[in-house]
Amino acid sequence: MNKLEHLIPPSIIFVYTALYLFYNQDLATEDMLLVKPLIYAVLALSVYVGLRAVAGHQESGDKSARKGTLPVANRIGFVLITIAYLVALQYAFVLSSSAYLVATMVLLGVRKKIFVGLMAIGYPIFLYILFSYLMVPLPHITDRF
Repeated sequence: MNKLEHLIPPSIIFVYTALYLFYNQDLATEDMLLVKPLIYAVLALSVYVGLRAVAGHQESGDKSARKGTLPVANRIGFVLITIAYLVALQYAFVLSSSAYLVATMVLLGVRKKIFVGLMAIGYPIFLYILFSYLMVPLPHITDRF
């Protein structure tokens, strides 16, 4: 991988975290008391990871270090699957979460069908029960816009 490709994830995290901090700066100090240290830690960590990526500490010349990287087609597929999940999330949380888990696990190379099936069924049901118990409405992407 190119050194600049390692810079993309920390840059995205940094931008979204900084935007969150910017949009919520008008909140009362008490509301942000526990959140601000976490935001600053995420910003600092993303800068640290980005600097390490630019310095080249994550990249080595041998092929064994690159063994865990995904091919470009899988990366594009992962982005497309995530976009489809975000669109489907507004219609059915449990169903879209199950489909997203199956698709990403297969894309990432999980071959045990029992494990994929149990995760696809169990995790969304667990989330549904947890959200119901906490009396928190399930997430809808339309609520954000």
